[in-house]
Amino acid sequence: MRRNALLLFAVVLVLIFDAGSAVAAGLLETGDNWLKWTDETKTEYVSGYLWGFGRGFRDGCEAGERTYSTGKLRGLPGEECIPKRTAYSRNLEDYVGGITAYYRAYPTDTCVPVSYVLEGLSDARKLTLQQMHQYFPSSVRGCPRDQEQ
Repeated sequence: MRRNALLLFAVVLVLIFDAGSAVAAGLLETGDNWLKWTDETKTEYVSGYLWGFGRGFRDGCEAGERTYSTGKLRGLPGEECIPKRTAYSRNLEDYVGGITAYYRAYPTDTCVPVSYVLEGLSDARKLTLQQMHQYFPSSVRGCPRDQEQ
């Protein structure tokens, strides 16, 4: 039974890293794809991103505090860390509209991953579209297909 669980875990890791490399290569979350998606798909992407981001941060806080706390925890695991999470306080449509506006304003930046644009729109960064365009290095903005020409 333990061997099967380890094998399943290994397969899941391979799939996660493989999916991560596809995203890193710009195959999934490019501005080109974003602009082709329906409004519903865009909203679902942002919703999933924000849910996953929040859940991952919370789980990481709890695990970190359980693992590295010295002595007795004063409250619930993650209680001190979770408030430091980057906030996304606007509604989903604002983020969808901001991402779409970014890719339309800067069509040469379509290789900037959607997640980077979302980070720029977070409450912590509050970057304007122009600030994001200037913030991302040309190595992120430029598409491999653009560099081949």
